[in-house]
Amino acid sequence: MPLGISSQFRNNHHALRLWKTTRPCKEIPCGNDATCREIAVGDDVACRGCRGGNDDAGKSKYWYYNPMATLRFHILQHVPFEGPAAIADWVAYNGYSMSTTHLYVAGAKFPDLDHFDALVVMGGPMGVHDTAQHSWLLDEMAFVRKALDAGKKVLGVCLGAQIIAYVLGATVSRNEHREIGWFPVMRNPELTAKTSAMLPESFPAFHWHGQTFALPEGAVLLASSLACRNQAFLWKHQALAVQFHLETTPASAEALLANAETDLQGEHQYVQTPDVIRQGARDNEAVLHRCLGTMLEQWLAL
Repeated sequence: MPLGISSQFRNNHHALRLWKTTRPCKEIPCGNDATCREIAVGDDVACRGCRGGNDDAGKSKYWYYNPMATLRFHILQHVPFEGPAAIADWVAYNGYSMSTTHLYVAGAKFPDLDHFDALVVMGGPMGVHDTAQHSWLLDEMAFVRKALDAGKKVLGVCLGAQIIAYVLGATVSRNEHREIGWFPVMRNPELTAKTSAMLPESFPAFHWHGQTFALPEGAVLLASSLACRNQAFLWKHQALAVQFHLETTPASAEALLANAETDLQGEHQYVQTPDVIRQGARDNEAVLHRCLGTMLEQWLAL
């Protein structure tokens, strides 16, 4: 399921509520019009896959109708150079809405809880303990806790994952290894079928962190890497915390290198060079974003 406003994705422009999947479509009449726009049949899936329905490039397999097109996402962004990247592309293509609080801007305000359905907490160079330097972290963590208490879906990426863990009572501390670059992540083999559907058995991911989180009470470990055991967890089917980055694009990787390249200095077993990072962003973009799309889809469906 390529996503994002990439060349792979632009071909699939027919309707915002179409979502690409490799699984077979339901054998029901599609009722697509001449421009291949989807038509829902009751609560069932209306697709064009049962008639072949390849896209202009001949690469797509099946399409299905996404019934959650009214979802409202809110982004908490900590620095200008770590935005939602491919998450924003996925939100837009699925016809969802998105708003953002730029916490690095003076006077940034949090939205009312009834103004969004899902909260996405992005990464950043600061840590949960850096409240003296970034006083807004205290307000942010209180807001994330309120969102969880209100039953909102909350996704945390990198620092965002650490914030979720911290507000749920887990410790956040220095990881044994600094992990920066492209390294494989392995899914926990003991997950249930429903939970394991969120992630492949093994997949490439982008990393840029030196800290890690413990698992909060009630959380399920989803994935690990060689450099960091706690790479992702799910809490009560509501909060999803991922230390790695599936939203990375070549542009977002370049932004990190431009603003935080000093993190690469020194001898570290799991830190790659800028050139390797750039090449990995180009080579892994498609598979990375397929993983992102599957993870978000399955998480929202829980």
